[in-house]
Amino acid sequence: MAINANDNVNAGIVLWLRLLSIVKSDDNPPEQLYHYTTPQGLLGILGQHTLRATNVRYFNDPNELNYAAELVANVCEGLRSEYPKKSIEQKFLVDFPHHFASLVDEKNDIYVVSFCENGDLLSQWRGYASNGSGFAIGFDTQALKELKVRNDLLIDSPLLQRVLYKKDEQEEIIYMN
Repeated sequence: MAINANDNVNAGIVLWLRLLSIVKSDDNPPEQLYHYTTPQGLLGILGQHTLRATNVRYFNDPNELNYAAELVANVCEGLRSEYPKKSIEQKFLVDFPHHFASLVDEKNDIYVVSFCENGDLLSQWRGYASNGSGFAIGFDTQALKELKVRNDLLIDSPLLQRVLYKKDEQEEIIYMN
């Protein structure tokens, strides 16, 4: 099975987000992850042996990337007081939020396939599996890590990392990088 991403995906964004690690690298992931889908989605996955990635601009909340850019800017602003004026660190902390924001702006396409640790979560059934009449497909996490991306991206395998929803955890990850 492969992940099919649109040829317009900006490989630089994917690589940059990978290096930045705004999402938490998980050294101890669960053995199985679940992908909630509609009956038609299941037929497509099984018939084509492909998971289709979705542009994040079409997610339920297309402002998630704007939120990430604002979070990075706020953290950088908070860190600036820790360094002398006109230092290289100051320059980086001033410039970095602008570079990050340009990577996640609407001109660039970022594609994602979402998974969940819980195979029976009411919010996922309602939102992604035809209000409960769809499917939660279980995938071996190690097998997901070994999938190949079917396009011209400069990465050999998909980025599989946990998304953090708590603001304090998000800020901690940014501070660590």
